[in-house]
Amino acid sequence: MPGDPAIIWDLSAKEAPRLLLQPHGEVRLVEVSPCGTKLVTAGDGVFVWDAASGHVERELSNVTEFIRDLGISWGGAAVVAGTNGQVLVWDGLTGELRRRLPVGEGFPLFAMLRNPRLLLTVSADGGAVWDMGSGE
Repeated sequence: MPGDPAIIWDLSAKEAPRLLLQPHGEVRLVEVSPCGTKLVTAGDGVFVWDAASGHVERELSNVTEFIRDLGISWGGAAVVAGTNGQVLVWDGLTGELRRRLPVGEGFPLFAMLRNPRLLLTVSADGGAVWDMGSGE
């Protein structure tokens, strides 16, 4: 059963906003890819959307943790989410979970860097730059 929607507002249009109804559960977080073509939502599941059509492209696998931060790369090739003590990294094109990066205590913050393979994380235990491909 769909939960609370995410709402897309086009501030230049005089049309009603577009509602994105997640297939189940509420939407707690939304992130837009830097190129503007993809959206990712998190709540009771993590979903990748086509921004133009408003349709869900895929639900990402292995989501059991409470997600506090969310990110998506240019074009949606990688999706990352911060949970308690780790950052999850998915292949945004297949929906497959690729990595669980252990970042220490608490809920981490992160930033995707210009190099599409690199991820900066900061937690209570300090910071690190990760290669999302190798997990190192």
